[in-house]
Amino acid sequence: MYSPAALKVLVLTGRETYPIGKAATQRIRLVARALAEAGASVSIGVGGLELPGQAPNRSGEGLSHGVPFRHLMGRLETRRTRIGRLLDRIHVAVASARELNRCAESERLDGLYFYTSVQQPQLDRLLVRWAAGRHRVPVVLDLCEAPWPFSERCGVLKRQISPFWGADGALVISEFLAEWGRTECKRIGREVRMVRVPILVDLEEHPADFGVPASRKVVFSGAAAYDQTICFAVQAMAAVWDRYPDCELCITGASAGTTQYTKLEQQIVALQPKGPVRLAGLLRRQDLLQLYQQASALLIPLFADVRSIARFPTKIGEYLASGRPVVTNCVGEIPLFLHDGSNACVVAPGDPALYGARILRLIENPTWASELGRSGWETARQHFDFRGYGPRLLAFFQQLCVRRDPVW
Repeated sequence: MYSPAALKVLVLTGRETYPIGKAATQRIRLVARALAEAGASVSIGVGGLELPGQAPNRSGEGLSHGVPFRHLMGRLETRRTRIGRLLDRIHVAVASARELNRCAESERLDGLYFYTSVQQPQLDRLLVRWAAGRHRVPVVLDLCEAPWPFSERCGVLKRQISPFWGADGALVISEFLAEWGRTECKRIGREVRMVRVPILVDLEEHPADFGVPASRKVVFSGAAAYDQTICFAVQAMAAVWDRYPDCELCITGASAGTTQYTKLEQQIVALQPKGPVRLAGLLRRQDLLQLYQQASALLIPLFADVRSIARFPTKIGEYLASGRPVVTNCVGEIPLFLHDGSNACVVAPGDPALYGARILRLIENPTWASELGRSGWETARQHFDFRGYGPRLLAFFQQLCVRRDPVW
């Protein structure tokens, strides 16, 4: 058994940016910090690139909460042309494999946490797995979305490739995906070790506010790609606007001036909302956390579909950590942690009128809403604070390292 101080783990972010980014970046950051604070030696190789002129990350290397990171591409932004972006994807795959080789050859490397897509088979998985096999380094993937076999567009060829290909272990975010993983291991006839790691949050990053907001404001933090969710949120707000026409629905996640932002603007206009909708853009991290604190309600609509059932949105942990009340749906992992009227507002999926009624109840009962927010924060402290998962993650990597025989 390796001692914790000796365990060396490389983190590769695939196409995710670092240290600033969206939900995937936050998960990578907190898994890395949990391992490091539990005693492992962790370094991060960054493959993600930003759109030209929109890079919030300013440094190619440095320390983030004591964990060293280095951008592998030698730059922070994508190329501007379509062919250039395709070449960037190839470059990311090659650079990631090269970084694994460098770490394994310059010092002992015990394990790899590789954040790569489980929704599409990508070149980086092939090259990184080849490099890991050369050095007998166990590879741990993160299973936090419904993998590609669940996609309606998954063709015959894709179905022949297991999302577990190239994995010796996996962090699994939901019971739905854990059950799929057990079935998949039987189907392909080999063992991939799994450990349940739900959504993670850093409570010290999120100053909680249990008070009554100064104004009526409802927040949905997501992305323009979640068009079904945004449509549902606007429909749900109809009941609120009938009573409080000045209540603002604030939507974040798309940078002003981008194609995504324009698409979102057009979508909102087409929905003809009865009240004010503000597109706040892609906010700096601290501005986003402050916005949560100002909200009467934080929205995370989910649906009775595979995508919602399989995933467990990181945003829920961040919402709860703010101390403000959350409104969501009884889908997937939600009923395991959140209970209607106890630590959140939880309703059946698919009914915007019922969802809107819960938002309205929070606005009209601010003291109760504050109590709900405080209970939600306590849930985040008990179940989602990343510090509680360090020993579990460390033990998981140690078990894989003892085996030292990656499975092809």
